[in-house]
Amino acid sequence: MAFMKDLLAYDPSTGKLTWIRRLPRGGRPAGSKAGTIDANVYGRVRVNSRFYKTARVAWFLMTGSWPKGIVDHKDRNRANDSWSNLRLATSSQNNHNRGMDSRNVSGYKGVSWHKGEGKWRAVISVQKRSHHLGYFANKKLAAAVWKEAASRLHGEFACALS
Repeated sequence: MAFMKDLLAYDPSTGKLTWIRRLPRGGRPAGSKAGTIDANVYGRVRVNSRFYKTARVAWFLMTGSWPKGIVDHKDRNRANDSWSNLRLATSSQNNHNRGMDSRNVSGYKGVSWHKGEGKWRAVISVQKRSHHLGYFANKKLAAAVWKEAASRLHGEFACALS
């Protein structure tokens, strides 16, 4: 991976990669932007016929070692590779920093309608296990309980929406 340092420059404030020199076989000129945004909205750059996520390349260029685990985007914007927005995470921590499921109807993360009880239910996951936080007549109260639990259990990776 040391070859990356000879090919790419990283601006920690903007998160942008640029080519230090032109690659053989029609590569981009030195100083031009390196990488693109893929269909999953992740930055990626092609080096020696292989694609790399730009966040992982940025981590390598800043620390000198390839990241162990996942490089998480604090603000959940996959295209924002500024150094202040990147952190190492486990798979579980990365999942805590996810947005709401597309099937969510309550408008609050961790809150769903429980038909049998006729109330809103708050559930949180910790280490691949779901934990029931209670039933509530009001979905805002269920969301507040979930948000407090997320803050306590997920720490800096808690992603409480709404």
